Amino acid sequence: MDDYRLMYERIREEFETYQNFAEKQLQVLNEKNIRLERDLDALANIVEVSKYINSYISDENLIPMINDMIVGILGGTYSTIYFIENGKLEVKVTIQLFK
Repeated sequence: MDDYRLMYERIREEFETYQNFAEKQLQVLNEKNIRLERDLDALANIVEVSKYINSYISDENLIPMINDMIVGILGGTYSTIYFIENGKLEVKVTIQLFK
């Protein structure tokens, strides 16, 4: 009878060890899934910006629109877009949001 009790205790300990391991693995996978969903959302936003840019490629307000979208997507409080023209950095558009 004692042999069965020892076997039961050992099996129960092994099961608890396995259960703890499985729970930790599920937690790790859940965290990775959350990160991947966030990355996917960012990529979806980039695709939408690309579509928007392509539809307004000849619009003279394209650069300010891109800047507004950058601030909206990244959640910044200010943004500036520079171009290199004639070997110099030129400010094309800047925006600052007041909160």
